[in-house]
Amino acid sequence: MELVNLKKSLDEKISSLSGGMQRRVSIALATIGDPKILIFDEPTTGLDPENRHDIWEFINNLKQDGRTILLTTHILEEADILSDRICIMSYGQVKITGTSSELKRKIGSGFKLNIILKELNE
Repeated sequence: MELVNLKKSLDEKISSLSGGMQRRVSIALATIGDPKILIFDEPTTGLDPENRHDIWEFINNLKQDGRTILLTTHILEEADILSDRICIMSYGQVKITGTSSELKRKIGSGFKLNIILKELNE
């Protein structure tokens, strides 16, 4: 519970915890029994930035212990930090796979801004 920043809430009922705290409890519970494969579906959705970073560190530590982790996310920074390989899907179809650096080389990085100016008739 300390690793997911919930040590202060050990005596609380799970139902009385906030949604973000309940999410952190479920992440911690997923590691009980030392599973070799973990599946996380958007594990940090709804968490504040501090707790999100704590969970990222927790997941990275799980990886260092030799566990296989399958992770879904809409947060590109999360995929970049946590993933060895990334698969981008659209409408249920795999569009591209690779490491973070491979994907950045293939599809670019940063933002693309298109500006269309329309003449104003005054």
